[in-house]
Amino acid sequence: MKKQALTFILISSFLFSKEYNISDVINLYNQDNYEKEYIIIEEMKLDNQLQNINTLEANGLEAIWKNSYSTLANKNQGDSNLRLNYNDFNIQTSYNSLSEDSTFSVGLEKDIKNLIYSEKKYKLQTYEEAKKITLINLEDKTDNKIISLIGLYKNYQDINVELSILERDKERLNNEYSKIKIAYELGADTELNLEYAKLRYDNNLEEIELLKKDIELLTNQFEKSFKLDLNNATLLPFEKPDLNYQLNIDYIGSHDLSILESEKRNALFNNEYEKHLDKLPNMKLGADYYVDSNDWQLNFTISKTFASYNSSKIQSEIDLKEFEIKERELKESIKLQKLEIQTKYNSLVRNIQNLKREMEVKKMEYLIEQKRYEIGKIDYISYIEASDNFKLAESNYLKKENELSAFLLELNYKK
Repeated sequence: MKKQALTFILISSFLFSKEYNISDVINLYNQDNYEKEYIIIEEMKLDNQLQNINTLEANGLEAIWKNSYSTLANKNQGDSNLRLNYNDFNIQTSYNSLSEDSTFSVGLEKDIKNLIYSEKKYKLQTYEEAKKITLINLEDKTDNKIISLIGLYKNYQDINVELSILERDKERLNNEYSKIKIAYELGADTELNLEYAKLRYDNNLEEIELLKKDIELLTNQFEKSFKLDLNNATLLPFEKPDLNYQLNIDYIGSHDLSILESEKRNALFNNEYEKHLDKLPNMKLGADYYVDSNDWQLNFTISKTFASYNSSKIQSEIDLKEFEIKERELKESIKLQKLEIQTKYNSLVRNIQNLKREMEVKKMEYLIEQKRYEIGKIDYISYIEASDNFKLAESNYLKKENELSAFLLELNYKK
């Protein structure tokens, strides 16, 4: 109950606050997604497989009824036989219509070979490894969806970067247009500057509307792709990335290695099982007690096929050799993947540092050109060009920070 209450409070606070950071969005997704439904289905499948293995040696009561009729030496006779089998036990009754003899017996028959190398034990071993693989694949499926969610969140934040810069400039452009219009009417400014100022302001408003539509589309995509209703919600920006972050990627490739290890163990189990099955003869020991006559009957059956080709055993040996190659290849691939991640991280950090310096330079140039425009040293078009250069540099810098933040967050879901 406490857990349910906590979940309710958490969801309620999200719904009322309408301010989500990326962790909030991921938590909301984890509470209700299609992958959770698939996990339930896969768990049902696993339970069914386990139940099937557990009933290998005792799966219901088998009833066999046999009835025959014949004419021998002008005498009619019929035999009727009923046998009930449960696990290694059996009950049998028979009746002969000619002699009017009947028998009733109880018996036990045991597969000696299965006692030594149990099929159930072998299947349980392989089931446990297959279960590990299934659970890892389900986790990877959820993680890949979260990585896609983070990518969409980054796109949303990139658009917000552009939108915030345009919103910031809207009032400035409007004021500048108004001033130029008054100056033009007084004959102190040119028609070209007036038209350009009007065009810049109109374009700014148009771009703001287009970006708002893009945000609306992305919000709808959140709902369609991830079952998240984020309409009228504020998605908070990423936290500023730490450029001195110590990257730890030792876990990269752990899932692939675990899956390969489980597949290899199953191949080894199969190899051992097939080897022993091929080596030992089939042996069955049985005993029957006839209740009517108080008689006992012991049965022992042994059989062995010689000089046969066991393709399953050969295939399991081939599989083990193949897994040795796969393991070497995978480890080399993981090393390369880690190197690529480290290289990309270093590159992103350098780019952010360079873009920050460039933004600061462009900002200084813009402020200088603004003063020069105010005292009439340059025209309006030259001043706006410096403003655009600063806005572009600022946008590139902030988007690159978003890229690094998303990249570091995605690494948590790449195993």
